[in-house]
Amino acid sequence: RADVSIGLRGKQWLGEHIAIGGTYVDEDRAGADYQLQGVDVTLQATHGTYLKIEHSRSEAAAAPIFFSNNGGLSFIQRNPTQGSRSGDANAIEARADLKALGWTDSAWNLGAWRRDIDPGFSVARFDHGLAVREYGAEFLGEIGSRFSLVGRYSVAGEGTGGVRRRLEKGQVS
Repeated sequence: RADVSIGLRGKQWLGEHIAIGGTYVDEDRAGADYQLQGVDVTLQATHGTYLKIEHSRSEAAAAPIFFSNNGGLSFIQRNPTQGSRSGDANAIEARADLKALGWTDSAWNLGAWRRDIDPGFSVARFDHGLAVREYGAEFLGEIGSRFSLVGRYSVAGEGTGGVRRRLEKGQVS
């Protein structure tokens, strides 16, 4: 086969409250084929208030990724290369615009999300061979006409078995 790349993305609203989307990517390159398929569903109550659920699957030929922390004197391989790799990714996101829902007189927005990614999932040929889990929540609100309050908490972790890295962040301003 010739070196050809194809990508498609479509989303169709079924009325005002439900949307169904799909993504397809196929890259054929000598020894480095890549394929990604994904579907998503959005349930929308009002503009700014929705629930979105996504599922994707990728298959890719793994290319080695090397890293040097000493200016190139030595390198370590950062990802497993065991030929063809595949994996799934799932995400869910919820957003609420409390003013649009009629619950508040001033602007208040809430959001929460979660993503789970398998060790073999690849995005744009990036695959470091570790499972990833991210989740968090945030808010933004007006207090009177002169002040806003913003808060965010998120956790991102990667790894499998005994090897885990975790980053936890919180902010209020």
